[in-house]
Amino acid sequence: MSRFFGTTIPCVAAILLVSSSAWAVGAAMAPTRTTGVAPLSVFFDAAGSTGADPVHELHYAWDFDDSGSGVWSTSGRSKNLATGPWASHVFDQAGTYRVRVTVTDPNGNQASTTRTINVSDPDAFYAGSATTCVSASGNFAGCPAGAVRLTENDFNVGASRRGTRKRVLFRRGDTFTSNGQVVINVPGPATIAAFGSGARPRVNSTQAGLFRLSGKTPLIDDWRIVDLDCHGSNLASSSLVNTGGTIKRVLIYRVSGTRYGAGFSIAHSVITYLGQPEMHDEVAIVDSSLFDLNGKGLYFATNHLTFQGNSVNDTSSHNLRIPHVDKGVISHNQMSAPGSGTSVIKLHAVTLGIPLSFPERESKHFIISHNQLTGDIWSVNLGPQNSITNEHVREGIVENNYFTSSSKTREQLHVWARSISVRNNIFNMNGGAAYSAIAISRRGIEPVPQDNRVYNNSCYTSATAAVACVSATSPAVNTTAINNLVYAPNASSSVAASVSGTMRNNLKASSNPFVSGSPSTPADFRLKAGSQAADVGGAISWRGLDFSGGARPTDGDNDGTAQWDIGAYELGGGGGTVPPPPTAPAAPFLLP
Repeated sequence: MSRFFGTTIPCVAAILLVSSSAWAVGAAMAPTRTTGVAPLSVFFDAAGSTGADPVHELHYAWDFDDSGSGVWSTSGRSKNLATGPWASHVFDQAGTYRVRVTVTDPNGNQASTTRTINVSDPDAFYAGSATTCVSASGNFAGCPAGAVRLTENDFNVGASRRGTRKRVLFRRGDTFTSNGQVVINVPGPATIAAFGSGARPRVNSTQAGLFRLSGKTPLIDDWRIVDLDCHGSNLASSSLVNTGGTIKRVLIYRVSGTRYGAGFSIAHSVITYLGQPEMHDEVAIVDSSLFDLNGKGLYFATNHLTFQGNSVNDTSSHNLRIPHVDKGVISHNQMSAPGSGTSVIKLHAVTLGIPLSFPERESKHFIISHNQLTGDIWSVNLGPQNSITNEHVREGIVENNYFTSSSKTREQLHVWARSISVRNNIFNMNGGAAYSAIAISRRGIEPVPQDNRVYNNSCYTSATAAVACVSATSPAVNTTAINNLVYAPNASSSVAASVSGTMRNNLKASSNPFVSGSPSTPADFRLKAGSQAADVGGAISWRGLDFSGGARPTDGDNDGTAQWDIGAYELGGGGGTVPPPPTAPAAPFLLP
C-alpha cells in the first residue's frame, strides 16, 4: 500500500483520471527511474500526452507527493510543484512517493496519471563499513554507527575510500585540502557527502580542479556529490567538476564553488574524441551556487538535463552554456554578471555535417522557467553559436521568468530557433540599452525561425530610446504574438509586437497598467484595478497559469465573466503571494 495525497490505495504503476469529456485528453508520464537511494534525482517526461500539441498547447501540473521538500531559495516557490511537459525532482528522504501529473487541454478537459517512486534510506543502503566518515579534527559526532572512521585533512586521501555501493562522508565544520583531482571511474550507486552538524565541509583546491568524472572505461553511473563548500585557486584551467568520458545519472546537490576556471564542464567533445557511442545522460545540478569563475562558467552537453535552484554569478564567460540538450529543465535559478559580451544562458546545438559518435544533433525538448536572469548584451540566446554553423534548436518553452537588464543589455531573449513558446515572462528593460525584449530572427545558415509563439509577456522601460516587446524580422515566418504588453512612458516610440505572422490583442499602454508606476520587482507588474490591459486579451490555444500561478482567464473585475487579460498577470488571478526576486549576492556567495 502507498500514501497518495492523504489516502491509502493499492500500489499500481499508473492511474488515469479523465474529465467528463471522456478521452479528450490523455496523460502520460515516463520517469527516467523509479528506484534508488536518497538523495534521488528523477527526470519526468509527460510529452507523450495526447489531445493537442503536447509541447505548446497542453498545460501540465506536477505534484511530487513530497510536501516536506520546502521551497526554492532562489524563487520562493514550492519544490513539490512544477509545470511543463518535462519536470525533475530530488527526493531527499527515503519513502514511497506517488507522483502525479494533471494535463489540461485548451478546452479545459483534464486527465491525470501517477507513478510510484521508491527511495531507499542511505544509512541502510550504505550500512556498516560501506560508509567511511572522514574528519580533519578527529570529531566523529554524527557519524553513522558501524562506519569506518578516518582522521585525515587530505580530501583526496579521504575520497580514496570511494567505490561501488560505498559512501564517503566528510565532517561538517572541518577544512580539507585537495592537491589534485579526485578521479571517479567506478560505477555506483555511490555518494560523497557530509556528516555531523554545522557548516558544510570546506575543500581548498590548491592546484588542479576537484572532481574528474569517468574515463574511457568504465562509464560511471549513479553517483551523488552532496553538501560541499569548494574553493579553488583561481586557475583558468581548473574545473570544480569535469569529465573524462561519458557519465550517466550524476547528481551534484547543494555544492558551492568559487575561484575555479569553470564550475562544471560536462562536454561532448571528450566523448567524441574517445569514440564513445552515447551522450551524457541524466545530469542534475541542484541547489548549488557558483561565484567568481575565471573561465567557461558552466558548460553542459547532456540528455535529461536538470539545472534547478542554482545561483550563478560573476563568470568570465557565459553563466550557462549548453551545446546540446535533449529534454532539459532549467528552472528556479538566479543568474547574473556573465563575462563581457556573453549570455546568461546560451543554448545552441551540435553542428550538423560533422561526423560524431553519437546520433543526437539537435537541441530540443527543454523548458526554461521561473528564473531570474540579468545578462550582458544578451540575456538568453536560443540558436546557433555563430552565423556560420548549421546548428538546430527547436521545441522549447520559456515561461514565467523575470528578466532584468544590465547597462549593456540590448536584447533580453533572442530566438534563432523553431517552435519555441515564450509566455508569461516579465521583461524589465529599465537600466539597459535594450532595443527588444524578445527578438526572433535568423542568425546565419540554420533553418528559418518558424512556428514560434509569444503569449502574455509584460515589458517595461523608463528609457527614452525606441523599444519593442516582441520583434520578429525576416525571414522568420509563422510567428504568433498575442496578449503582449509594453509600457514605455518616456520612449520615443514603442511597439508591443511587430512580427511576420499572427498578431492580435497586443497592447502599447498609454497609461500605467501596473500596480507600481516604476516597477522593479515581479509583484510590481501585477495589473491594477481598471488597468487598460484587463479584460481585453484574446484566447490562446493553451489553458495555463499566469506568472503568479493563478488561473487564466479569471473574472478579475467581478463582472461575472472570465476574460483574458494582456501581459504576464491576470487581474485577480488568485495565485497567492508573488515571491520577491532574490538579490544579487555579495562576494563570496556561498549558500549555508
